Amino acid sequence: MESNLQDIDKIGKTIADRLIAAGIDTVEKLATIEIEKLLKVKGIGKSTAFKYKDYAKKLLKELNKNKTVDLEYISSKHNNLKSEKKPISVNNTQLNVIEKKPEGHMTKDKPLEKRASNANLRHKEGMKSKQRNSLSKTKSAKKEIKKDYAKKKEAKIGYAYKFFKEETIQRIRFLHFRIRNIEDLIKKASYKEIPPNVRDLFYEYLIILNKNYKTKNHNLILRELDLTQKYFDPLENKDIVIYDIMFECARALWVMAKTFNLLSESYESKEEWDYAIAAMFQCSKAYKTASYFSAAAIHQEIIGGTLNAKSLELSAEESRILAQSLASVNEENKKNYFVASNLYSGLSSLSKRLYYSEYFDERKKLQLKAQYHYDLGKACNLYAQGISGSSGLKSKKGGEDKETRVFLQKAVYYYSEAEKIWEFVLNNFKDITKEEKDDLKSNLSLINENIMGIDEEIVDYNYLKDIPDPKPIIGIPENIPIVLPKSINYLTKFPQKEPDVGLLRKFKNIKFEDKYPMNKRRELLNKKATAGRIIKELNVLFENDEIEVDKYTELLEKYTLKYKMLDSILYKFDNVPEDNNFKE
Repeated sequence: MESNLQDIDKIGKTIADRLIAAGIDTVEKLATIEIEKLLKVKGIGKSTAFKYKDYAKKLLKELNKNKTVDLEYISSKHNNLKSEKKPISVNNTQLNVIEKKPEGHMTKDKPLEKRASNANLRHKEGMKSKQRNSLSKTKSAKKEIKKDYAKKKEAKIGYAYKFFKEETIQRIRFLHFRIRNIEDLIKKASYKEIPPNVRDLFYEYLIILNKNYKTKNHNLILRELDLTQKYFDPLENKDIVIYDIMFECARALWVMAKTFNLLSESYESKEEWDYAIAAMFQCSKAYKTASYFSAAAIHQEIIGGTLNAKSLELSAEESRILAQSLASVNEENKKNYFVASNLYSGLSSLSKRLYYSEYFDERKKLQLKAQYHYDLGKACNLYAQGISGSSGLKSKKGGEDKETRVFLQKAVYYYSEAEKIWEFVLNNFKDITKEEKDDLKSNLSLINENIMGIDEEIVDYNYLKDIPDPKPIIGIPENIPIVLPKSINYLTKFPQKEPDVGLLRKFKNIKFEDKYPMNKRRELLNKKATAGRIIKELNVLFENDEIEVDKYTELLEKYTLKYKMLDSILYKFDNVPEDNNFKE
């Protein structure tokens, strides 16, 4: 007996009509038809074709099984009835028993007929029970079919198709091997062959792969995507196998950072400073984002030295410092001395910030400390050049010469401190490499040139500490990741901002009227007002018992002294005869 197509729950009337029109009008035909012929029916794709065929096979198997059971049951009952209808041999004992039966009792033939009719009733009831059991078995069979189909789909199609379409998988493979090619170009330092849309390639690859894969096996997905699951760790000098998709994203971002670092060097060699700064800023952002993805790679067995979150975070900060350094050199070359001075002062602040991190050993911290002093010395030196080069700052009392001398003396002091530290590192650390020794010697030579160019002697720092250093300006924005990994829910999500070259060129638009420094009196008033506000806030905290007594006393003494000092300077500033140009 052939079964109807609509016995399969998943096949609706429309699909059933189309199958019948194509000559597939029974479950038997659907179960045995080839997939290629089934795909020709409108509305049936590859996955649904497998599904319908599996359903048909399962249902057909169940129906055949039930049919066999029913036939065996009927055959056994029929044999029982035949055996009951055989001639009965009656002996004398049985006749005597029969004769003793009361009148009106069934004759010898009637019990046989009654037993046959009872057997027929039992057979009918058994058939109904079998049909009910068959129906329940069919429903359970359909559930099993669904489970089997899901398992077969995972086995045949795989996890990757749950997250990506076929064309997306092809795109992932293309981008992956394109990035591998760019990595080879970086090793050869061949920046000319790097494609102009390199940033878009990395961004697209990152955005496609950045999904929440939940508990799925990342290793299987990577295999099904046919991606290269190895990368060479230059710090550990060995290949590392990639088991986590987030770690693959971190690797791609690391390649992106190296790419923009190479591009920045090429722009710097051509003195295209704006592009060099923008490229280094992109490098810093790529390192920062890679650190987030590396931290999210919970399935990765071996992280290595290059792609661990700590190492990438430090690379991001160092790249940001390099971008700030490029901006400082750019303004110095343009002879915008005040702007360059502020940028070098900001550069020293970034070095100080990195110094207080807990990531470095003693030698690296000493080098950062030396760099901090050198950058402050450079800032003071450039500020003095800005003062001496401003035509409107000449005082009757020689104010220009005095202020210039003070900043030159501060520059010599800071240069000398950096020189001492670098000499100490060079002479006391025996495990430094030849490359590091050459860098230290180059730094010492540069400091000697700067000190020789200043006709001032080293003075006591107590004499200089009351004179504020140039105001720091950090021109490179804070590192913000390009995108956060979707496999981890963070408590804080930063707004995503695309890097803007125009933002990095803002130094062009900073105008100082006739290259004058800020109005001195107004600057002093602002500092005095700030000190006054801090004193008031400290008193409020003390009254509310929100600050310890020792801390309160220390800070109150510090800012009261600063307030009085600024007040004294303002008094002298207002009462010393001077040229209006110097005052305003």
